[in-house]
Amino acid sequence: MTERSPKLQKYFEKGVKAMSAQDFDGAHAWFAALLELSPRDAEAQTLFERSQNLYAQQKLNGPKRILFRVVGDLLFGLGIHKSAVNYLGVLSLDKPQDPHRAAKYAKSLKETGQPALAAMAYRRALRFLPNNKTLLKGAGPVFEQIDDKPAAIDVYASLQKLEPNDHNWPIKVKNLSAEHYGKTGGITDLTLARSDAEKKASEKETREGKEERIREILDKYKRNPDENQQLLPEVGRLLVQIDKFDHAMAIWNRVLESGDKESGEEAVHTIAVCNEKKGNLDEAEGTYRQLYELHPTDPRYLDDLFRVRLVRIDRELEADSENISLRQEREKVESEYLEQKANLLREVVEKRVGDPDALLAYGKVLHQKGDLDKAIPVVQKAAQNPARAYPGLRLLAQLFAEKGQLPLAIDTYKRALEKAPSSKRVTTDIKEIWYGLGEAYLKLGDRENAKNWFENVYECDVEFRDVREKYEELVASKE
Repeated sequence: MTERSPKLQKYFEKGVKAMSAQDFDGAHAWFAALLELSPRDAEAQTLFERSQNLYAQQKLNGPKRILFRVVGDLLFGLGIHKSAVNYLGVLSLDKPQDPHRAAKYAKSLKETGQPALAAMAYRRALRFLPNNKTLLKGAGPVFEQIDDKPAAIDVYASLQKLEPNDHNWPIKVKNLSAEHYGKTGGITDLTLARSDAEKKASEKETREGKEERIREILDKYKRNPDENQQLLPEVGRLLVQIDKFDHAMAIWNRVLESGDKESGEEAVHTIAVCNEKKGNLDEAEGTYRQLYELHPTDPRYLDDLFRVRLVRIDRELEADSENISLRQEREKVESEYLEQKANLLREVVEKRVGDPDALLAYGKVLHQKGDLDKAIPVVQKAAQNPARAYPGLRLLAQLFAEKGQLPLAIDTYKRALEKAPSSKRVTTDIKEIWYGLGEAYLKLGDRENAKNWFENVYECDVEFRDVREKYEELVASKE
């Protein structure tokens, strides 16, 4: 969890509340204000872009989209960036995969003195046009302005390769490297220096680092408990992270006693979590039930309540694994959970029309229930949103495969591959897609294509599922 000052935490919480109320424009404003003060807050960056994306879905229809594009482009062309920003921002997050829209939005933000937001837009544009010199030249100074020296160094190193005769770029790289990494500041030191920086960052996340942070906060709290009451929730969160559940419960009980309304719900929930971790399942289940009754549209509390119920049954099964009635009870509880979760998410989807995350969550539960015919149109709608096209298409392909619609599954898996984010390593998701393609081709009797897709998985992870057995059997049969 990102560490924020009390002021920035309030901005963040107000943004989250605005999101919950579907006031996406208001949420966007709160997260924007936070990012201008703390431009490297990754959680706020994600929610800033998501709020703008949802605002675009909520407000833009065909005619309005055309109006925004005409007005935004006109204002941009005339250099009236202050007025253009709103139009370009909505358009950009309406189609986040369009680097040209992101580039225009970035330039207008830069011209209006909003470097943190400009940096985000430049990053999005550079993801698709990494060697665009105009973009790189715009992004470099912005990254410097928000003190993201590693990103600025990467930009100037790219420009050095693209414009080898311009001697300004190597000087930029060397000077920034010297400021940020020390030693000689040469580009050759970057890999070592970055690994050292990453190591130090990971050390801060260790148990010792968190314990030190707890001591610092408590020292500050003790100087003036009444004035520093707002520091206690962060202590409580850190204590949970290092598994000190008794201490965490004491802190969260103190938060409850203080009457802090903003943290009250979190305090009750965290105390229940601590009871669950300590094995006090009765107390935990009772509190989760109360929270679910108070907040029946919050899927977290439904998940918590049924998780405890299932854990209780699983513990009994460990002692009596052949007990048929216990197994039947578990199936009944799991079925009840999925039914309630599906009903809850259907209501969420109806209220938050077009929200791709809600649609995906609903589709996944319908899949778990085995309602493939209901799940497919829901997931198709989620996959139409560019921000969730990749996970949506992955799940959709799986649904088609399970229904036996293999040509559709193959086409959808391949579309998912086209949407996959770039990565230096082969992710589990990519291996799942390759494996799914191999399975689909194999069921269609196309052994050559099946072998080729299984080979992709085999070469990078021979222990993935049963790929060794399937690939080697296909190779042997061909010989």
